[in-house]
Amino acid sequence: MLARLRERSDAENGFTLIELLVVMIIIAILMAVAVPTFLSQKNTAVKTKATANIKQVVNAIESCATQLPSGGYTDATAGGLNCLTPATLVALEPALKSLGTIGTASAAPAANQYTVVPVGSQGYAVAATIVDAGDNMTFIEHHSSTGELYKLCGRNMAPTATTSGPVTGSKTCLTGKW
Repeated sequence: MLARLRERSDAENGFTLIELLVVMIIIAILMAVAVPTFLSQKNTAVKTKATANIKQVVNAIESCATQLPSGGYTDATAGGLNCLTPATLVALEPALKSLGTIGTASAAPAANQYTVVPVGSQGYAVAATIVDAGDNMTFIEHHSSTGELYKLCGRNMAPTATTSGPVTGSKTCLTGKW
């Protein structure tokens, strides 16, 4: 009996073309479902990281401001301490070094860069730029000198912006705000 089982004909060896096609179709269907889900989760993770890092920079700025006698973000009497300069923020909060580039600019920052910009006499804006669908998307938390708070998201925006239009073709900036 064992001898007969070992003696298979050539037609019984391997898989048929139909079996291989069925397996390929199943794999294609699984890929069609899994890949878009994975990509949307990746965009969500990048947005969450950028907005969390903005919060970390804002917390460092506010912590620095509590150390100044004037209660503002700059103070000439405290040795010229300026809470809105990257060097001061990194010195007070060493964890900010891990964010990468923190700079001061008035134009839209480069991808994966965080920007701190003074706004008026007692305001500031913190911006983070990420790459989304090949474009630079900027997330901004803008604290105006009159006390208003703006949270914006847009394509290639200046860090001092207070409004943004609708953003088309973006997976991370669907409503223009975050």
